Amino acid sequence: NFVQGTYAFILGMGLGLLCRRYMSLYPAMLCHFAVNFLSTYVMGYLFGWIPENLTGTLIISVLGIVITALAAVLAKEETQPLL
Repeated sequence: NFVQGTYAFILGMGLGLLCRRYMSLYPAMLCHFAVNFLSTYVMGYLFGWIPENLTGTLIISVLGIVITALAAVLAKEETQPLL
C-alpha cells in the first residue's frame, strides 16, 4: 500500500546513504535489524499496552533514530572516497 511504500522508500534511501557514507554494508544492516527488532518485539511486547496511534509511532521513531545514530557513531572510521 502507499503508506508502507513510502516508509520503505524513506528507509531505503537512508540505508543507502549509510552504505555510501561508511563504504560498508554493516551500518545499514545494523539499522535495518534495529528497525525490524523495534517494530516486532519492543512495540509488541514492551509497549503492547499503548494503543496503536501517534504515541506508539513516536516511541518507535525516537528509538529507531537513537539506534541509527548509535550505529553511525560506532561505524565511523576513515574511508576512501568512491571516486
